[in-house]
Amino acid sequence: RMSLPFISVVVPIYNRNNWVQEVIGCLERQTYPKDRYEVIVVDNGSKDGAWEWVQQKVASSSLFAISCYRNDAPEKVPAASRNLGIKKAKGEIVAFTDSDCQPAPDWLLEGSAVFTEGVGIVEGKTIPVPDDPAPPLCRIKIIDGTRSYFDTANIFYLKSVLLEVGGFARDFYLNGYPRFYGEDLDLGYRVKGKGYRVAFAEKAVVMHHNHPQTVWQWLKEPKLVFICPYIAAKHPSARRELLFANYFLSASTAAFDLGAVATVLAVLVHPLFLLGWLPFVLAKLREQGAGASLPGRLVRLAGGTVRSFVTFGVLLAASVRYRSVVI
Repeated sequence: RMSLPFISVVVPIYNRNNWVQEVIGCLERQTYPKDRYEVIVVDNGSKDGAWEWVQQKVASSSLFAISCYRNDAPEKVPAASRNLGIKKAKGEIVAFTDSDCQPAPDWLLEGSAVFTEGVGIVEGKTIPVPDDPAPPLCRIKIIDGTRSYFDTANIFYLKSVLLEVGGFARDFYLNGYPRFYGEDLDLGYRVKGKGYRVAFAEKAVVMHHNHPQTVWQWLKEPKLVFICPYIAAKHPSARRELLFANYFLSASTAAFDLGAVATVLAVLVHPLFLLGWLPFVLAKLREQGAGASLPGRLVRLAGGTVRSFVTFGVLLAASVRYRSVVI
């Protein structure tokens, strides 16, 4: 048992009292030896009883090591809380998860087992919580190892590596509000830049709650891609590894851009150029699968087109702001 590395699990929280109790319960039930890990909860100013519940848990728990801290920094954001957790961590390995997650019982055991010589980061597999609502407008998180996004819902770092790079970069939060939401992606690429390898732990599973959205929330969600030109400028390898053809956020945005160019040509040259929208329409219909009715598919196509315009505008503004083209 003493050969197992000591692990510090850092969980930032803000409200979500019921989910906070779920994630702490999952961490308490880990199969990893109880004397070889600790849980560090950092609160960002919860107002629904989550902070009080965690304090009571810390005071009453005798089964495993759990501590809690209030983030008193001006920046009430998860990145600042995670940096505080890193500072408090005693472990050789620091594992991150979130309050809307449910780590499987073997999560720590399977994640820590993948560390070998030269590996600085281990990503785990993330799937939706079974039976969670999944309406048409819904944010669903799936991480299967095909690409590395370094999502803090399910990731392990060597603490020495985190200290070497200085933790989560402060340029990703300013004046108490998230500036980009990409601090986890940035951290992963800074660690890779130091020569450390990334491994994927297929059996280190975290279940992530789905987040149903209103139409307005769904339309506003593309603002998160404002980080992409900045990441591409800061980490050229991310441009090669994550973008479509180096300059497009995805094949879908490339198809949208083709349609936009086709519209200009249709006005200036000939209406037949409007056929340039066909790849975009087909891509959006494929995204929906075959189960929806024709009226439903048309409604979602219309909504997806509006959202694509928002995405284009956000990426264009960010590309100009950071002089780094991602469209």
